[in-house]
Amino acid sequence: MRIALIQHDVDWEDAIATRRRVEPLVARAVSGGASLIVFPEMFAVGFSMATARVAEPVDGPTTAWLTRIAVERGVAVIGGLPVRTADGYENHAVAIGPDGGELARYAKIHPFSFGREHEHYAPGATSVVFEHGGLTFGLSVCYDLRFPELYRRLMTQGATVLVNIANWPAARVEHWRLLLRARALENVAYAVGINRVGRGGRLEYPGASAVIEPDGTPQVEGPENEAVVFGELHASRVSRIRSELPFVGDLRRDVFAGLAAD
Repeated sequence: MRIALIQHDVDWEDAIATRRRVEPLVARAVSGGASLIVFPEMFAVGFSMATARVAEPVDGPTTAWLTRIAVERGVAVIGGLPVRTADGYENHAVAIGPDGGELARYAKIHPFSFGREHEHYAPGATSVVFEHGGLTFGLSVCYDLRFPELYRRLMTQGATVLVNIANWPAARVEHWRLLLRARALENVAYAVGINRVGRGGRLEYPGASAVIEPDGTPQVEGPENEAVVFGELHASRVSRIRSELPFVGDLRRDVFAGLAAD
């Protein structure tokens, strides 16, 4: 599977302008042969705590836009957005198939308390995987990357690709690189990290979107500017490496029962 990571700048808290901004990047991704396109966390508005201003209903305009892209372009898409629920606000990742059907929706389990996200967005409580193109994808959002327990759970649920959509700041870009490699290596799975570029909310964002191989080796990393970063995912490669290096089979699920799939 050919995947395209769209790392882009954001028109701060202006979803309409940002969606317009990324349309040419989508066209580039499709012309490059991608069958899955991934956008960053809160890609249309930036990592904003102004929930009343930026959050949308589950079926709001950004989800509708992602659905239109999927159907018109014949691709699957993953993107992040702030969502208004009956109980408040959540930070979501949504995956939509080429037919316009929702493949999965995940609410960020670990709000970024250092940035006071937990004061504005409620945490999710459920790990989410979905099947597409012969691969099983596990969803996560930004700060989740620091918590290996989530990724171990996703692996035990069958994930062969661990996707993290992010607004990860430049000040800690080396953490980003190290953690992506660790999540791939310890779970013998692809790790896909998509990060924004530019400046927003007084922070600089470095891009560095990446695809990491199941043995922890970087396959590709994006630059610091707006770009479409292409990668390749192969279910057979995960199977082969897990067979050659059967580390995940030694997980003591009897001892660490809480990390196993329900």
